[in-house]
Amino acid sequence: MSIRIAINLPVQDVAAATRFFTALGFATDGRLANEHMEAIVIGDLIYVLLIEEPFFRLVARSGTMLQLQVDSRARVDELADKAFAAGALPANKANDHAPFYGRSFSDLDGQHWDVFCIDGAEAVHVAGDGRGDRCSG
Repeated sequence: MSIRIAINLPVQDVAAATRFFTALGFATDGRLANEHMEAIVIGDLIYVLLIEEPFFRLVARSGTMLQLQVDSRARVDELADKAFAAGALPANKANDHAPFYGRSFSDLDGQHWDVFCIDGAEAVHVAGDGRGDRCSG
């Protein structure tokens, strides 16, 4: 059975936040959108719901840190570089300590995002899928 994850984030400007995430290459899903919210499709099972802050505060009390595990170092760099080009700010220094490689940024509303990959056998342990991620290139 698959489980979908919807991460709810407060944003100051839904349209600006939507432009930011579509600039990273993510699509929107209009089925979950309304005048106060937009849905961003991160992957087949992961959505980010960008919700105007006053409406978000009705159901949540704090911000969120998000982590995206990707399949390669190149994909880490691609997403981080696109984020910075779209207006993100660096959150931490790059983590380049085997078997991990990752970069982080703060989006337009200050949400902390980590994008990382794990190389070799360690990736099998974390991902649990038996294939492992290739972080080395």
